[in-house]
Amino acid sequence: GNPDILAKVLTSLSRLNLQGSYEVLIIGMNNSGLEGFLNVTTTSSGRRLNRSEMEAYARDVDLFLILHPPKTYELSCSASIFEALSYEKPIIHFDNDCINTYSTKESPIGFCCGSVEEFAENMADIINNYDAFLIDRNYLINNIKKLRDTYSIENSKEEIFRVFTWPDKKERCN
Repeated sequence: GNPDILAKVLTSLSRLNLQGSYEVLIIGMNNSGLEGFLNVTTTSSGRRLNRSEMEAYARDVDLFLILHPPKTYELSCSASIFEALSYEKPIIHFDNDCINTYSTKESPIGFCCGSVEEFAENMADIINNYDAFLIDRNYLINNIKKLRDTYSIENSKEEIFRVFTWPDKKERCN
């Protein structure tokens, strides 16, 4: 979603001592400026992918990179966080008020980073210590499952009804 930030992360990652293999898979068509980076695979040749194509690619990834820097999406966020929740994929993300709503210190669903360098260091740690990451990933996926339950339609319908009903028309939602 943000090729300029991804290019900075990949540049920082290339300076680190990587001992494992990895692939950054860009699921979508926004990959300008990333042509020269190793281990980057693009899924689109400039055309929009349909939902089933995106889902097929997403099944094979270990985690989502959410590249929205601090002070963006303060009151809303892109669908990337909801995609991650939908596919039960942990995330690496910048310290961002919106994303932090879902990935909290008490119940993280990924790795929160304060800078491009920290983002790359987290990626390098996962690449270099993949088996340890798999244990962490199970913990993060359990937190994602709890979050999905909290925000499920069934558990949210009362709040949704309250938000979309005029105060003088409120009745209990069935």
